[in-house]
Amino acid sequence: MEELVRKGEKSAIENKEEGFMKQIRLGKSFFYGVDVHERPICIVRVRLHRSGDQDQKDIEKFTVWEMETGRLMLKDKVDTACVLFDMTDFSVIKTLK
Repeated sequence: MEELVRKGEKSAIENKEEGFMKQIRLGKSFFYGVDVHERPICIVRVRLHRSGDQDQKDIEKFTVWEMETGRLMLKDKVDTACVLFDMTDFSVIKTLK
């Protein structure tokens, strides 16, 4: 985890961590600009998360990577980020077959 924080996604590519890279490629969450208070905006697209399709360790690594990315975007006197959950096309109801 320490190497991931230090080297970012480059370390995941070098170490062939496909599960982690899948999280990035899905576009599950990403930063997009700042809000009116200069806080980085993290957009989380909830519909792309399928807990059974990903290893817990990969999700943890992705979460830490995303948080560290946001931390690097902080400016003076700003110590928080804005998290926006995009619930478009999200449902907790499973389709019965």
